[in-house]
Amino acid sequence: MARPNRLYKRSYNNALDLFTRSSGTTNVSLLARELLVSRTTARRILESMLADNIVARDGASEYRPARNIVEQDYFPEIETLTTGEHVETGFLDWILKRKIGLGSNVNEARLAIELGISNTSVREFLIRLSTFGFIRKEPHRQWVLNGFSEQYASELLHTRRLFEPDGAARLADNNDDPVQREKLLELKAKHIYLLNNLGDELNKTPSLDSEFHYTINSLAGNQLIISLLNAISPVFHYHYHVMWDSEKRTGMALSALHDHVEIIDAIINGDRKAARKRMNVHLRNAMNAISKTF
Repeated sequence: MARPNRLYKRSYNNALDLFTRSSGTTNVSLLARELLVSRTTARRILESMLADNIVARDGASEYRPARNIVEQDYFPEIETLTTGEHVETGFLDWILKRKIGLGSNVNEARLAIELGISNTSVREFLIRLSTFGFIRKEPHRQWVLNGFSEQYASELLHTRRLFEPDGAARLADNNDDPVQREKLLELKAKHIYLLNNLGDELNKTPSLDSEFHYTINSLAGNQLIISLLNAISPVFHYHYHVMWDSEKRTGMALSALHDHVEIIDAIINGDRKAARKRMNVHLRNAMNAISKTF
């Protein structure tokens, strides 16, 4: 069997998540559709899980969970990341562990060595962050961490409010699309799970927030906002972990998760007016929460 690559490992972990949330059966074709992978990859995942007694056969072609899934069943997250994601994750871990504050220098070469990534990849990432003012390069000097300004947050949320409420309304008009419905139901299940386990899973909120907005904008075809979200996700994650205390993070997480569920329900129910309104309310709530940290 071929050595598993990054995409396979990510799909495998996603399949584990699916089995964690559902006790029903699946087959190669269904799993391929749910993971957006080829049937060959889906079959390989199921065969590997069968060998590890994670799933069992149910008839000729169906598979069902055979035991509880544990953390050791997953590939390490670092092995599922693209180079860009690895730089982003590594950079955030680097500044968080060292408690690097605003105005501190960031040494490009040292960061590349510690992450085990080329200087070019690190430089490209820092240049992307500098576009949004999160970090700046002083002439003939190192990079300097600027952080997340209130003006930047306001501009960001204003831009999103121009596109995302309309996108949610358009999805409500298309609520009979089975693929869209399936993705939204899966997304809702993740939110319900996190709401029920927020005490232990609080730090997963930023990732699910990114997934929610990425999914809504992807289904709506808002490519501009998708590009924007991809670019600013490390900025938001830094702000979330560094600038907000635990109590504030919990309050914002609860508010955001409930907002997301209401938006998903409105879209699934085909209520375009409610979908638009609730997305507007959600983005306004986000802006209010962020502004209180400045």
